[in-house]
Amino acid sequence: MAELFVCVLALPLMVMLWWGLRHLPREEWQILAAVPQRKETSSLWQGVNFTYYGAFLAGSLVLAVGIAYLLLATVALSDLEIVAMAVPLLLCGGGCSVLVAILVERQRHTFTVAGAIFVGLLLAPWLILLLQKFGVVRPIPVITVLAALGAAYALGEGVGRLACVSFGCCYGKPLSSLPQWARQLLWRWAMVFNGDLKKAAYEGDLEGQPLVPVQGMTALLFVTTGLGSTLLFLKGHDTMAFLIVVSVTQSWRVIAEFLRADYRGGQYSRLSGYQIMALFAIPYGVLLAWIWGDAPPPQVDLTHGLRALWNPTVLLLLQMLGLAAFLFYGTSSVTESRIMLCLKRRNSGQDE
Repeated sequence: MAELFVCVLALPLMVMLWWGLRHLPREEWQILAAVPQRKETSSLWQGVNFTYYGAFLAGSLVLAVGIAYLLLATVALSDLEIVAMAVPLLLCGGGCSVLVAILVERQRHTFTVAGAIFVGLLLAPWLILLLQKFGVVRPIPVITVLAALGAAYALGEGVGRLACVSFGCCYGKPLSSLPQWARQLLWRWAMVFNGDLKKAAYEGDLEGQPLVPVQGMTALLFVTTGLGSTLLFLKGHDTMAFLIVVSVTQSWRVIAEFLRADYRGGQYSRLSGYQIMALFAIPYGVLLAWIWGDAPPPQVDLTHGLRALWNPTVLLLLQMLGLAAFLFYGTSSVTESRIMLCLKRRNSGQDE
């Protein structure tokens, strides 16, 4: 049943990645909606833009939280226990996604998943222990919770990279700057952004140029890692699931930074701040596995997890979370619109 669940989960995710990596670099897949906000003339309004970036990021967050909830429910954690762990981590992650970007990149109109995950990894085990000490969460191996959160994170960030493709951020270096062998290897999968509102265009002046498809490579690697870790978790291999997520995602974080052309903040000995975080996260994750990895894993019941997820209250809360994330991440702070509202001129002269 575990293998069947992972296969059923993998199919729509891979189809989504295949479609998104082909179509989202186009100009029309950046602004989802423009809503009139303030009137300028008799028929012209200033509008606020809502982006596909926010829609895909909200969807990836819902996916990550949903998978984390399901996996934690398979080991018989109650709704209250899951919420007690999830709420502070989500609030901390949301705030740190902005704060770390400001500290590292000196930019206020951007977000960083890398920074949020780094802070979350630092805090999560100690938050779990604190909640267990005060009896909010029943005693359960810390590595089990970390493995569930890690698998969910990998899946969520993998899908969330479609948001970067839509907005044109996190873009790779031009293929023309790479050695000949690398150009020949990557030219068939190069990412080409169209539209002067894409970040690769207005920040990097790279519109229409073949770029290293670093977003697509990250998406495929992270989703595959998340699926593998989910299967390992369901099979009771919690420590291995956690170590794979930490080692693969953070190692790729270090490598991917060398392939990117966007501004990544100040450099420290040729490494960005995010690379330093990733290099610290790998041994820290190994340390956590060494401390708690010997604990026997709890019994996993996938049927119980699916039943817990298929609950109207849980599904409504996930929808509300998605809506809040869309409004937070999808309200564009770097683009604006001018909207002309006027009557249609109809020959019949009749009302609609």
